[in-house]
Amino acid sequence: MRKKQYLCKSFSCGYAIRDMNHYTYVLFSPSRRKYYVGQSNESLEYAVFKHNARKRLFTRRGVPWQLVYSKQFEDICEAYLLTKQLKKVKSRKFMRYFIDHLMYKEKYYENDYPII
Repeated sequence: MRKKQYLCKSFSCGYAIRDMNHYTYVLFSPSRRKYYVGQSNESLEYAVFKHNARKRLFTRRGVPWQLVYSKQFEDICEAYLLTKQLKKVKSRKFMRYFIDHLMYKEKYYENDYPII
């Protein structure tokens, strides 16, 4: 019997870690005017704390980082796909529009958001 294949190339082993909380989150630094896209299976509060405690290389500068978007997943592959899509965005204006659009969709529609 073949194992189920997932869309994530880096998690193509066929197994997904379920029954855990996986988060994709976006942080914003007002001092640097930059966004940081991350993924974690820890609590969001702890992930933001680690970034603001200067324990992460990219986020050492720009403290304090503010959480501007987060989404919880049961499957690590889904979290990875959204993280990968958000990391492709290089424009601040488009990132802000994208985050606002996702938040609006999630607030007013119960269905999943469309993936670009």
